[in-house]
Amino acid sequence: MENNFKSPFLGRTKTNCGLYSFCIIIVFIILILPINQVSGLEENDNTEVLSRDEESARKLLDKLEQEVHAECQNRAMKEWLYATNLTSENRKAAAESAVSYSRFWRTTWDSIRKYDWRSFNDPIIQRQFKLLSVLGMSILPEDKLRKYNAVKQAMEGTYSVAKICSYSDRSRCNLTLEPELSEIFKQSHDPEELKYYWTQWRDLSGKKMRNNFTDMVAIMDLAAKMNNFSDAAEYDVRAYNTPTFRDDIEKIWQQMKPFYEQLHAYVRHKLRKFYGDQIVPQKRPIPAHLLGNMWAQTWENVYDLVIPYPNKSAIDVTTKMVEKKLTAHDLAKTAEDFFISLDLSPMPPEFWNGSILEKPIDRDIICHASAWDMCNRRDFWIKQCTQINEEDLITLHHEMGHIQYQIQYKELPKVFRDGANPGFHEAIGDLISISVQTPQHLHAIGLLETVEHDYEADINYLLRTALTKIAFLPYGYLMDLWRWDVYKGKTSSDDLNCNWWKLREKYQGVNPPVQRSEEDFDPGSKFHVASNVAYIRYFVSMILQFQFHESLCIAAGEMSPVYGQGKPLYKCDIYKSKAAGEKLGAMLRMGASRPWEDAMEVITGQRTMDAKAMLDYFDPLMKWLANENRKNGEYVGWLPPDEVSCVKTDRVNIAGAMSDLTEATFPSPPTTEPPQPSYSSTTNVLNASTLLYGNFNIISILLCSAMLYLFISTPVLR
Repeated sequence: MENNFKSPFLGRTKTNCGLYSFCIIIVFIILILPINQVSGLEENDNTEVLSRDEESARKLLDKLEQEVHAECQNRAMKEWLYATNLTSENRKAAAESAVSYSRFWRTTWDSIRKYDWRSFNDPIIQRQFKLLSVLGMSILPEDKLRKYNAVKQAMEGTYSVAKICSYSDRSRCNLTLEPELSEIFKQSHDPEELKYYWTQWRDLSGKKMRNNFTDMVAIMDLAAKMNNFSDAAEYDVRAYNTPTFRDDIEKIWQQMKPFYEQLHAYVRHKLRKFYGDQIVPQKRPIPAHLLGNMWAQTWENVYDLVIPYPNKSAIDVTTKMVEKKLTAHDLAKTAEDFFISLDLSPMPPEFWNGSILEKPIDRDIICHASAWDMCNRRDFWIKQCTQINEEDLITLHHEMGHIQYQIQYKELPKVFRDGANPGFHEAIGDLISISVQTPQHLHAIGLLETVEHDYEADINYLLRTALTKIAFLPYGYLMDLWRWDVYKGKTSSDDLNCNWWKLREKYQGVNPPVQRSEEDFDPGSKFHVASNVAYIRYFVSMILQFQFHESLCIAAGEMSPVYGQGKPLYKCDIYKSKAAGEKLGAMLRMGASRPWEDAMEVITGQRTMDAKAMLDYFDPLMKWLANENRKNGEYVGWLPPDEVSCVKTDRVNIAGAMSDLTEATFPSPPTTEPPQPSYSSTTNVLNASTLLYGNFNIISILLCSAMLYLFISTPVLR
C-alpha cells in the first residue's frame, strides 16, 4: 500500500521510466511541430549553420551571372511575343517560361539563403545577397504560381482586347482604348458622348476582372508572407527600403495639396462656364469624364477650355507634326537626338530592328507603352502604339529614358540592373520631357514657329504643364493608397469599388458621371491594376524629376544655384549640355548597386525627396491661380457631391458573364484547385488548420497525462 502513495518521481521501475519518457517525447513533439509548420521556409534559417565564406559567396554570384542571361532572355522573349501578339499559343508559352524562370530563381535562392551575408565585409557582395534574399513571386508553390500567372494574363487580356460600340453607330463595335477612345477623350466636349464611352470602357474592362483581382490579392498576400513581409502592401514598397516611406509620401502630398486645390478650383470654374451649373456644380467634385482623359489622371486635353490668356499664340505641336508628315520613327529619332545631345548613348541598331512603334493592323497587342530589356546587353526595345501628336512624342521620350537607363547600367551584375528605386526609372524620361516641352526647345527642333517671352505667355505655358504634372499627383498617390488598404484588409472584398470612389473624391475631387456600385470594379479600368504594377512609383517620379531637373539646370549653366537669381527654372532646357549629361550619366550607371539615397546625392547633392523644386518651378502660376480664384469668388476645395458616388449592393457573381470569352484572352486558373473565395482565404485556411491542430494538441496532452496517471497510480499497470 505504501507504494501506492509514493511520489511519482521516486522509486519507479525501469518500465515506468521508459513509458514516462515516451510520453514526454510525444508531448515535446506535439508542442514543437506546429512551430516548424508555421515557420515553413524559415526552418533552415534557424537550424542550419550559415556559411560566412565570402570567397565561396563570390563564386556563387559569378556562377549566377553566367547562368542568368539565358534564363532571362527566354523569359523576356516569351513575354514579348505574347505582349505583341495575343494568341493562346503565345499566352501558354509565356506562362510556361514564367514558371521555368521562377524555378531557376528558386534554386538560386536556396543557395543564397545558406549564407550569413550580413557578416560579409565586401559591401558589393553583401548588397547583391541582400537583394537576392527576397525571392518575390517565385517563392510560391508551383500550383499557386501558375494560378497567379493565369489570373494576371486574364486581366491583361481583358484590358487589351476590350472593344466598344460607337456612340453614333451602335452596330460598329470595334473601338479600342488606343487609339480610338483616347482620341475621343482628347477631342470631344459632348458630355453625353463622353459619359457613354466612360461607362462602356469600365463595363468591358474593370467589371469583368473583379473576381480575378480578388484571386490575385490572395496569392499576393501568400507570397508576401512567404517572403517574410507582413502583407503585400509592405512587399510592394520594399524597394524604397525606407521605414518612413509612407509618412514621407504623405508629407510631400501635404506640401502639394494647396497648389492642387487652387488648380482644381480654377479648372472647375472654367468647365462650369463651358458646360453650365447642371453638369459642373459649384463647390462640388468635377465629373471625371469631362477632364480629357479616360481616368482623369491628367487634364492637358481640356487646355483649350481653361487657357488663361486665349489671345496669346497657342502651342500647337500636333498640327505642326501632322503638317510635316512625321512618322512614329521620326518621333523616336527626335527623342534619341535629345539623349545624344547630352553625350549619352544612341539607340543601338537592335533597338530599331526590334521595337514596335506603331500598332499592327493584323493582330491584337498590349498597346500600353513599355520599354524592354531583353537581358543580353544588346536588345533594348520599345513597344508603343504611337499616334502623331505631342503626347506620344513625350511618351517616346519617357520610354527612351527607360532604355537609356538600361543601356547605362547594362555592364553591372544582373541583380543591379534596375533603377535605384522604381521612381528613379520613371523619372528619367519625364525629366527629359520637362525640357522637351518648353517653347524654346520646341522652336529649336522645328515644331513651334515663334516663342513669346512675356508674363501672359509664361502663365499659359505653366498652366498647360500643371495640367499634366500637378493634376496627376493625387491620382498617382491614391491608386496605391487604395491597393494598400486592400492588401492590409482595411478594404473588404465587398467594398472595393466604393472605397475607390471615396479616395477619388477625397484626394482628387472628382466623381463618376453615373452612380457606381459593387457590381463595378473601376480600378480595373486602369492598366496598372490589370497588370499588377505598383503605381506609387509615378508619384515618386513626379517629385524626383523636378529635383533632378533643377540640379541639371544648374550644371548646364541654365540657372543660378540661388533661387530667384538668373533664369527661372521653368525656362531651363538642358538640351545639348554635356555637363548635365555627365552628371545624369554618372547616376544612371549606378543602377541599383547603391541605396537610392546615394544615387540621389550623386545627381542633386540631397538624400531625401522634397517637393520644393516642383513648387519653385510653378511659383508664378500658384500666385496667379490664388489671385484668379479670389477674383472669381471660386470656392477652393470641394464639398461632397449631391448624389452618393457609389452604393453597396449584394453582388451578383459575374463569372457567368465571362463564359463566352476565348481561352486566349481569359485563361482559366488550374481546375485542380477551387477558386479562393476572397483575398483573406489563405489566412483563413492557415488559421483554421492552426486551430484544428491546436485542439488536437490539447486532446493529445490530456490523453498522455491520463496515461501517465494510470501508470503511476495503478499497481497492476506498474
